[in-house]
Amino acid sequence: FSDLVPAMNSLTLYLKSDKHLKQWLQVLPSLWDEIKTSTFKGQHHLIKTTYKGEDINYVARYHNLSADEVINIHSKTKYHVLFLGFQPGFAYLHGLNEQLHTPRRDEPRIKVPKGSVAIGAAQTGIYPADTPGGWHIIGHTDTVLFDSTSEQPCLIQPGDTLEFVPLDNKGANHD
Repeated sequence: FSDLVPAMNSLTLYLKSDKHLKQWLQVLPSLWDEIKTSTFKGQHHLIKTTYKGEDINYVARYHNLSADEVINIHSKTKYHVLFLGFQPGFAYLHGLNEQLHTPRRDEPRIKVPKGSVAIGAAQTGIYPADTPGGWHIIGHTDTVLFDSTSEQPCLIQPGDTLEFVPLDNKGANHD
């Protein structure tokens, strides 16, 4: 095969040709069953976050919580990186507390700033670059997630874990 692309609920193999397709179809299920998950050890990242996002009060009101409760719930979780997608360095994170599951915005923003920490449905993530997006912004980080000039361009990899560390949020607009 020429490439392997993991996603949240699937794994895509790109074959150079269909010459050996039947062999791959026969061997893949057994290879999948034999994978030892304990052999991989990802890195743990602490993401310093200022919880003054444009939508934090919306998320709080949606769940009948205060902004401080949203911060506390969001930052007390160890998230697991499922896969990278949408844009280089965008990690889809698993583990968002159900209390914060929030439907995506009805109208996506044309520009979500680089470093925005956001919630979209049952997931949370960090925008690694300025881009359009439909998730609710609850905070910001200065952590660089993608650097095309680096030997490893993406800071966070599938299998890693991370936690959001709240920075001093005094003066945040908590309606």
